[in-house]
Amino acid sequence: GHIWKSIITSIKKGHWCPKCGDERTAKSRRLTIQDAQEIANLRGGECLSTTYINSKSKLTWCCSEGHIWKSVITSIKSGTWCPTCSGTVKPSIQDIQKYAKKNTGECLSTYYKNNREPLKWQCLKCDSSWELSYNKMKRRKNWCKQCKI
Repeated sequence: GHIWKSIITSIKKGHWCPKCGDERTAKSRRLTIQDAQEIANLRGGECLSTTYINSKSKLTWCCSEGHIWKSVITSIKSGTWCPTCSGTVKPSIQDIQKYAKKNTGECLSTYYKNNREPLKWQCLKCDSSWELSYNKMKRRKNWCKQCKI
């Protein structure tokens, strides 16, 4: 029962009611909780939510590193992933210490201000120590310049 204006060539080409067309398109593109779980799985993570209401509702996600956050499915579908891993969330000193441990090292600092401030690092293989910002540490080719690991 929708009323609209159109030109005859549009009708001849098969274009019909725009309102019904929008509704059909929305239904064919409506995502489900299973879609969310598949998207997360493809990224090596999980969607921890069990229900999905609509594209504006935030779901709970977990990346392969165990970071948990909330985001809408459309954002995740368009390529956004873990804010901690991507560096958009300030890591805690515990996150930095885990990073060091994973690289056969240790972060001796007990406080983290920002990614530009130098932190104290130590290599657990050769025992050398140095100061460098977390940002520069992450971009380094080798964890330790002394023993090249």
